[in-house]
Amino acid sequence: MLSPRAARRRRITLGGLAAGAVDLAALALVVFVTFRLYTIATASPLPFEPYLSRSDGSRADPVNIVFESAQPGIDSSRAATTVQNVLGWYEVAGEPMSFTVAGARQATAYQFGLDLGGGARIHLRIAAVTADDRQIHVLAAVHRDEPAGCGHVGRAFDESRDQVAAAFRTAGYSVTQLDLGNAASGRHCDASQTPGDGKAIVIRLSDVP
Repeated sequence: MLSPRAARRRRITLGGLAAGAVDLAALALVVFVTFRLYTIATASPLPFEPYLSRSDGSRADPVNIVFESAQPGIDSSRAATTVQNVLGWYEVAGEPMSFTVAGARQATAYQFGLDLGGGARIHLRIAAVTADDRQIHVLAAVHRDEPAGCGHVGRAFDESRDQVAAAFRTAGYSVTQLDLGNAASGRHCDASQTPGDGKAIVIRLSDVP
């Protein structure tokens, strides 16, 4: 039988071990979440191409939005429904472009827009992903379309991305940034390019407000 002093020491020791276990669990959670948020961007090579492609295979817009789920099985319709609910944008038509994930092409499943007047609009594309693909992310790209003599050109990739980020944060979603290094678009129909900061936002759809 333990003496009162020994019993007290044992309680203190066990309490310290329990507190240490809690601290380790909390640390493990932080490491896990950080890894999930940044492993996509730090993988070499990236598990997806940081640019969309046109039908002729040429480089187009930078990927600047990643919709993410905690569990595999996220699909395009979930991302699209959330975009409509949070942004209130409507479906639009646009030039066919594709995303590339793990070497495989993904067509554009949804396109949404916001009319700015004068032939300009905010334009967002969402990659075609099904639940059977067992992905944890759906790629997207947003920019501002501006009229040009050859049709239209994509501008304001960063500003449009930040507009989306602000809306989702206001709606209660977790939004973080990833540096993908895709700081220049492909050439537009007028031969110009649109510079950017090369960053994408990650919107956690599993953190439903």
